[in-house]
Amino acid sequence: MLTKHSHISVYFPKVTIYTRAVHNDEELDRLEIALSKCMRIAKRPYYWDELQKRAAVAIDRPAAAIILSLLNGPLQFQELVRRLGVEAPSISRKVHELENDHLITRVPTEDKRVHLLSLTREGSTIGGNLKRARREMLAYILNDWPSDKRHELTMLVEHLALAMQEYFTSKDRMV
Repeated sequence: MLTKHSHISVYFPKVTIYTRAVHNDEELDRLEIALSKCMRIAKRPYYWDELQKRAAVAIDRPAAAIILSLLNGPLQFQELVRRLGVEAPSISRKVHELENDHLITRVPTEDKRVHLLSLTREGSTIGGNLKRARREMLAYILNDWPSDKRHELTMLVEHLALAMQEYFTSKDRMV
């Protein structure tokens, strides 16, 4: 159920914010703190250093994001931009670097105006190593969790990811 917060309109006359009714503010505070902590940890240099060490690669985060996005198959440039949620010029520069490093290549399609970005063999190896390293780290972190709790966490995080994606792509979130 969406609730209109009209009192916010006093401060932002042209913006009305809709939120779902929240029944437990304390629980929401705890969740927000926990998610923020997880995101901060994942962004810290020591996390990235550990991941690169386990994967036996030396690559920056933006390049890794592109490589991991292409790991499941070739993509058009605009689809890559959409998935990563980053400005096209930034992605374009990094794609050019990765092409020069022979980690990705452009694959022509029937439509001569459209190319697919695809991993080279070396790019696939790096992507596979990064994916394996992330799994190893997560497996270690969740090692003493019972399987039913790991399953529950997976289901809840998948649900949260979909809800966040829906929120940030919805035109109704702010009117």
